[in-house]
Amino acid sequence: MEAVAETSLITAYCRALEHERPEACVRDRFARELAGARGRELLQRMSGPERVANGCIVRTYLLDRRILRWAGEHRAGMVINLGCGLDTRPYRLELPEPLRWVEIDHADVLAYKRTKLEPFAPTCRLEAVALDLRDTERLRCTFEHLMGSQESVLIVSEGLLTYWTAEAVAALARELQTWTQVEGWLTDLVSPAALRSMQTEIVSETGEHRAALCFAPERGSAFFERYGWTALCTESCVRESRLLNRSFVQDGVVQALLSAHQRDVLDSLYSVVELVRMEPTHSRKDRA
Repeated sequence: MEAVAETSLITAYCRALEHERPEACVRDRFARELAGARGRELLQRMSGPERVANGCIVRTYLLDRRILRWAGEHRAGMVINLGCGLDTRPYRLELPEPLRWVEIDHADVLAYKRTKLEPFAPTCRLEAVALDLRDTERLRCTFEHLMGSQESVLIVSEGLLTYWTAEAVAALARELQTWTQVEGWLTDLVSPAALRSMQTEIVSETGEHRAALCFAPERGSAFFERYGWTALCTESCVRESRLLNRSFVQDGVVQALLSAHQRDVLDSLYSVVELVRMEPTHSRKDRA
């Protein structure tokens, strides 16, 4: 698989390790089968594999919580998971049966996952769309097909935007903003400092299979404001990791010595953000 797909194997293996902990905050009985020996190998090749696993799990936990809350309020809505990878939420979360869950990713990733999960039934209405997300025209056509009479749509882009350029993220933000059905967008964001650390780690550990990390906006979620989005909620993965006892940045002794400002900077390294669509000044029809 390509480098980005390899990160899906790593993330699945992280969920498998968490599932086997007695006090697991994320349960995924499908993860070990999905990750396979390759997922274990890739994680072990990274520096600080336990720390990497903790970071993945905290992000997953926070997104799970937000998705379940949204699904509970929009039982007949639709979730579009962009770059879904080996995500298993439609199988492991108690989602409302009428909810439409649409997975979008490369054909080979979806086919691999289908072979592993075929014996199991999802908890909601599950659909899969094979698509290269960089193909903007096909993506727009896919949205046209999916939206239809749908009234409430949530976009999820877990572990995706970091691999995109700022220009590509801006184009996606503009595209999503044009669809009035899209009410919210859940994603994760890293700071420039965190991205530099992650990029060094990936370059040194995965060699020629590394994936380039690009997107780490200086202003965090404020990056999206000019494209019609505002942050409803921002949750620090670093802060949550302390509450869950899944530290992935620094140990508690060092954190205790930090000033309040330094701790705020530390907490802003990696976040899960819930963006909401702002009403445009003019309607879509007027803009056309």
